[in-house]
Amino acid sequence: MADSQIILQQPLAGKLTATALSDQPPATVVDSRDVWPIDAKTGRSRLAVRPGYATIGSLAGAAGFAILGNASGEPGGIQLFAFTSSGAYTWTGSGWGYAGGSLTASASRTIHAASYGNKLYVACNDPYKSITYGGSPTTWNPTSIPTNCRIISRFGPRLVLLADPANPDDVNFSKADDPDGWDTSDETSGGAVTISIGEAATSAFEHTRGCFIVGTRHGMWVFRGNPKSATAILEKFTFVSGPINSSAWCKAADEWVYYIGIDGLYKIPPGCGDPPQEVSRNRIPDGLLGLDGVNSKAYLVYNERFRGVEIHIQGDNAASWFYDVDGGGFWPMTAPGSGILAAFRFGPLDSTTAAGSLIGTSAAVMRLDNTQPLGGASAAYATLLMPLAQPGNKGLITKSVQQFAANTDDTGGTVALYCGATAELATALTTDRKESVTIGELQNNNSTWYPRVGGTFAALKITQADTAKHWALEAGSFTAAANGIERGE
Repeated sequence: MADSQIILQQPLAGKLTATALSDQPPATVVDSRDVWPIDAKTGRSRLAVRPGYATIGSLAGAAGFAILGNASGEPGGIQLFAFTSSGAYTWTGSGWGYAGGSLTASASRTIHAASYGNKLYVACNDPYKSITYGGSPTTWNPTSIPTNCRIISRFGPRLVLLADPANPDDVNFSKADDPDGWDTSDETSGGAVTISIGEAATSAFEHTRGCFIVGTRHGMWVFRGNPKSATAILEKFTFVSGPINSSAWCKAADEWVYYIGIDGLYKIPPGCGDPPQEVSRNRIPDGLLGLDGVNSKAYLVYNERFRGVEIHIQGDNAASWFYDVDGGGFWPMTAPGSGILAAFRFGPLDSTTAAGSLIGTSAAVMRLDNTQPLGGASAAYATLLMPLAQPGNKGLITKSVQQFAANTDDTGGTVALYCGATAELATALTTDRKESVTIGELQNNNSTWYPRVGGTFAALKITQADTAKHWALEAGSFTAAANGIERGE
């Protein structure tokens, strides 16, 4: 029987646990850490160590970010703010500058703010604060304003306050064109109004085509039109799940919204009240379950530079993922730090090397930067699964080719083949049927080696040796010869 050829087809599609191991396409990535299907250093689709996280400025404990949309002295007329539990800071272009004044928020609380006119309104601990461009936080406490709300947003000409623990189902809209108008006794069509949705609100955001969406842990509501008008539309458009907490969603390219619900990652199309679509259950059905928004909180941000959604889970079931929007794959990552309380994208910080997607940790504000090595103590790796023969038969790998890109300098990294009678045995990575080689040895031998190890399935594991160095797999192939019956020995 002629030898069979197995070609590694890129781009690879990330972790997949929703189908049987033995049914997956050749070279499926069945396990990985800190590896992406994109070589960020070149932008090419190939399996590679992801970029490292770099600090941006010097600010510890950022618990929220917001943009002031009327800042005439700033590039583009907008200014980026960060908030800690004790103050407000502005991005100066090279670092974080203290805005002065006072601002307080409870520990472990994400701070939200909304821009309206020439001010930024901050839903910190009572009293709330407002900040004018170039100024410091000042008390914002107009007559009749709902107090102790955890979320502030904007819907057209109105500010919106919600998520007061004492009145968790109330959604409070300010007077139209007046962020200081909160008197609900005003019966005019532009007056302030409070609407109860009958469920505790967890999140809120403007969506496309004049919609305002309020999420709960068990559904989502959409507001259309003037909320004070008798013709306003309030509709619950999904009854399964909504964002589990206030930072468990993000806007992505083409106005899609991604969010973490109680049973995984969903996406909402750009329409007005179109139902969300499951994302993670189709690929990693158990990967993002068991999150309640209280003991487990999610922080999402869209990464335009690297075309994916960063997902960081804090608390119980802590984990970090990169969801590849184009390829549909989930790629496990090491978190950029502990104590994450906020994630936010500021587009002007996107560059040819770094992302404008910011993660606030207890130690610093972080972002992915492809000039930054992975770093840390945990080496990146990827394990790929390949069938070598029909079930019950055995294939012997006589030749293996792994071509690494020219930017690969992790010569001590290892390429190991593990074979087994079943897919599960191969991916268990036992050493009884194992051969390995270093990346450096491959580079010195025309990318070729001759392992002569076999089974019905083979797992190829590429492991980084030095987290300060990089590898990227450009191409690969395997030659397998028929080797009789697989006896499981």
